[in-house]
Amino acid sequence: MRSLLKKPEAALLERWIGGIWDWQQHCWMWGETGTPLKYQGFPRKGRRSGDNTWHCIAMDPTIAYRWKSASCLERKHYVCETPLKNTGAKSALYPRKNPKRRRKGKGRKGQKKEQNEINNETIETT
Repeated sequence: MRSLLKKPEAALLERWIGGIWDWQQHCWMWGETGTPLKYQGFPRKGRRSGDNTWHCIAMDPTIAYRWKSASCLERKHYVCETPLKNTGAKSALYPRKNPKRRRKGKGRKGQKKEQNEINNETIETT
């Protein structure tokens, strides 16, 4: 995430990531799910343990997008997690190893077999 935000086309802005401090359990949690954070991206230097005056987490570009606790009332941009969507488009991020060499019929063959099995089951039960 940090490497993506460090690119020149990304604005140098603080961003909320959805972490909140749970005062009852004394730990950082994800606000959406209530699960404890396994990773904590706070900088090691300059952060006192127990310094949770503010109870929301923002990524700060002035400290290489490390986390910082901040007031939840501050207005900031944010990062959202969404399910990965397969558009079927080829990606420049993951090019084919051998673009000229393609497997023929392997995917289609498996699909036909599944279709035939479904048809056979339907015929047997009727």
